[in-house]
Amino acid sequence: MNSRPKKSKAIACLRAPLIVGVVMLHANLFNLVTQWTGEAPQWPRWLIFYFRNIVNVLFPSCVAIFFLLSGYFFFTGEQPKKIFYFKEKWRNRVRTLLVPYILWNSIALLLFYVKSSNLLGGLSMQSGEEFSVVKYLSGYWAFYYSGDIPVNGPLWFVRDLMVVSLLAPLFYWLLRNRWVGAVTLLALIVCVSCGVNVDIHGIDFYSILFFSIGAWLRLHNANLENIGKRVGVTALVLYLPVSFFMFNLGDSPFYVALSLMATIVKFVALLYLLSTLYRNAILCRVPELSARSFFVYALHGLIIGPVIKMLYLLSGPTDNPLLLILISLASVAVVIFVCSAVYDLMEKKSPSLLNLLSGGR
Repeated sequence: MNSRPKKSKAIACLRAPLIVGVVMLHANLFNLVTQWTGEAPQWPRWLIFYFRNIVNVLFPSCVAIFFLLSGYFFFTGEQPKKIFYFKEKWRNRVRTLLVPYILWNSIALLLFYVKSSNLLGGLSMQSGEEFSVVKYLSGYWAFYYSGDIPVNGPLWFVRDLMVVSLLAPLFYWLLRNRWVGAVTLLALIVCVSCGVNVDIHGIDFYSILFFSIGAWLRLHNANLENIGKRVGVTALVLYLPVSFFMFNLGDSPFYVALSLMATIVKFVALLYLLSTLYRNAILCRVPELSARSFFVYALHGLIIGPVIKMLYLLSGPTDNPLLLILISLASVAVVIFVCSAVYDLMEKKSPSLLNLLSGGR
């Protein structure tokens, strides 16, 4: 394997639009109103199509791309022939993943406690439940109140990434041979397409698949930073037709397979576009966004619900379709602005704490 490549400006800049996509996914007003009222709102069909199909279909692929990049960069460096190669990688993940994961979920648990507890009348849980240490501690992995995600919901990605990182020696053994690796990836694609999974929180074949794709590409010297013009332009042209077919497949057995294809096409298209902008000096002055992007990702899950609910209630609540879309987009802008403002404030007042919350990025 070649020595570790420098992460290109294009890949560094790729984090920002992906994080915006994740925030837009969580600002899906149709899902939130359904959750608040207990029933789906009776909006125009095209508006429901926008929230349920366009938002719910396009933006989940952002997380898949993060897994792909994580698998790719996990195996940068020397050939992992000895176990201490993985020990060094794991030690680094303690700083970049585990520490901020614990801190952010601790903050979320504290906020949940303040919201759900009667501080004057003793400790209590939601709806008058008795306080339980076990229930609170479940927030660090699969919170009892929200099912299979941690208390800071978006951090399920970090949880699953820590798990697949621990399994990296197994992936290396399966993927180091080009053809055995290809068969392994095909098997994972079949499992994901058929809905086969393991009923263990933190282990998900979807996460494993995209981490493995990134790992396989890196182990066999694929250069993500030098995508050819023909491939890049083809991906840009194919992305909209592939997405259109996804919208019309519904519950078809081909839906998941096409979704996987669309994610790969989107990744190639975005990376080619950013690489082209960088080569033409358009991105040369863009600052490193790694730490800020992670901070926005970790904080947005704690504030996006209240922000979008406030904007929705201030509107009436309204049934005007254009205003509903505007509320959703405005909430994304407000959340990103607030998260960035908090980041800038902490950078000045408490850089050490910020460094811990951002995983030393």
